[in-house]
Amino acid sequence: MKRLALLFACSLIAACTNPIPSGETVSFTVTGRQAAQTLDRLDPMTVRTFARSGLARQELTALPCTATGTGLRATFISPATLAVPTYRGRTDPITVSCRRRSDTVQSASRVVSPTNQTEEDLDTGLRIGVSSSEGLDVRLGVSIRDKSRDRFDYPSSVLIDFPG
Repeated sequence: MKRLALLFACSLIAACTNPIPSGETVSFTVTGRQAAQTLDRLDPMTVRTFARSGLARQELTALPCTATGTGLRATFISPATLAVPTYRGRTDPITVSCRRRSDTVQSASRVVSPTNQTEEDLDTGLRIGVSSSEGLDVRLGVSIRDKSRDRFDYPSSVLIDFPG
């Protein structure tokens, strides 16, 4: 009985762990004028698709997908790893859309916004505080960083959920 319970527990754990896609990394193609001098780097972003029914989630594979951003486009089959370009100063959101055919064609998409990592990591600036006896507190913040050099990061994975 203990072995059966252990086997059942291992099966549950294995069912909950989803493999990360392997193989080639899909690159974006430039569809508009991008300023090459502002390209910071290419970051990997894993895209996976799931059918969700209540709390249960089942991975869907071999779905056609596209990822589009300002002047960029990638076409791929899920699950996939994308080489996502990030730019200094400003990085725009990317929209990831996938389609599946069941009884009808369904589509699901997600807008992936980058996070300004410089604002989160950096705590520079001049803070001047003035207090009076009445409790008035005036603060002046002056940023000394060059915002055109800020670093942006996309999430490392994106999950697209289709209704079950």
